[in-house]
Amino acid sequence: MPNLAAEIEEAIRAHRLPSLDDALPRDEFIVPHYGGLSIANLPATEAALLGVSLPGAPPIPQDVWGEFAGGVRCIVRVIIDALGYYHLRRIMATQPDSMFHQLLRRGGQLIPLTSVCPSTTTTALASLWTGQTPTSHGMLGTRLFLREQGLRAHMIYFNPIGLGPRNLLLAEGMDAAQFLPTPGLAEILAGQGVETHVFISQQYVKGGLSEIFFRGVKKIHGFTPGSGADLWMTLRSLLEERAGERLFVSVYWSLIDSLVHRRGPSSPAIDAELSAWTTLMEREFLSSPAAQAGTVLTLLADHGAKNTPPARAVRLDRHPELLRCLLMKPLGEQRLPYLFVRQGQVGAVRRYLRERLGHAFVALDSTQAGELFGPGPPAAETVARMGDLILVSRQDHILYDGNVKPYLLGHHGGLSPEEMLVPYLITRLDG
Repeated sequence: MPNLAAEIEEAIRAHRLPSLDDALPRDEFIVPHYGGLSIANLPATEAALLGVSLPGAPPIPQDVWGEFAGGVRCIVRVIIDALGYYHLRRIMATQPDSMFHQLLRRGGQLIPLTSVCPSTTTTALASLWTGQTPTSHGMLGTRLFLREQGLRAHMIYFNPIGLGPRNLLLAEGMDAAQFLPTPGLAEILAGQGVETHVFISQQYVKGGLSEIFFRGVKKIHGFTPGSGADLWMTLRSLLEERAGERLFVSVYWSLIDSLVHRRGPSSPAIDAELSAWTTLMEREFLSSPAAQAGTVLTLLADHGAKNTPPARAVRLDRHPELLRCLLMKPLGEQRLPYLFVRQGQVGAVRRYLRERLGHAFVALDSTQAGELFGPGPPAAETVARMGDLILVSRQDHILYDGNVKPYLLGHHGGLSPEEMLVPYLITRLDG
């Protein structure tokens, strides 16, 4: 129902965080809606569809998913990394025969939801695999200060930033399965008779993030990198072999995110790639009667993306006065960096940011900004990982601290509508 989508978007835009209302103008920023309209609310929704319970953030409104409940034996959740809501709507406006239109014509529902803060994959997947807000799971970005290990870590590569091979922290004995202080979604589902399967590109099957997120998963199915055919045919085979069993299946597709960073979110290559991928999805998966029976399909994104021309990047090396006031280089995201400030220098840093970089960033005290990460009991390391100041990027700026010229054309992590609004499409495959 298009009216429901418009009503939900209006509710998201009207949603404010009292302590930040003046600092984050509503015509410029969208804040996460953890009360029922964010991706952190989807695990509880999926559990409800399967007839089981899940602690944490509440489900999204039943108006969205209630008609698809009843006799659900399987949920297939497809996460398309970096596909923003507005981007998908633009694609659908120019491709009336796309798979997305086909699913809506079969009775599906498409609405916007918000991402989490920061709007980045590591944080979003932590919420999608626990049903908890970032406050409660503590995975606050791609680059984190791990106080317990005394180092700055890259959470995708799972190594100290700039040091050593991927997954070095695992090799050094870090127990990734204990990194999140909350139970995993698959663990909870398994305890209530639902088996979980994950489909991800082969290069991600083994590694720190897989150990963090996939606790309790029955099997991780690695498909050939970049191959939609291998993904959809393997998924179809699983559902045909396990017809009638209670399953939760999660699919993660990262290629759109890679194109967003390299080519920019406006690149026609993204639309072409998505068209080819969904065509394979229709032909090799959706056409299978056995895969359809009792199956709810959901398609969503972890976050959207923003065009960030390299010429608009704020280079930290050109602000030595600011850099001297920091204990370490910024962490978090380039669109939402965390600043760890030397003792007694917070006032000076705030003044510098206001006078020299106010056009590019809104500076928030980390204590003031806690609402951005959601309600709930904070994880032990949540506050320590925020630093002293949090910068929220304005327009198309990033804070760049690299040693070479900035070169990526698209980023995410911030609170712009393009980054924060993501699509959520739900339908019943058996009609």
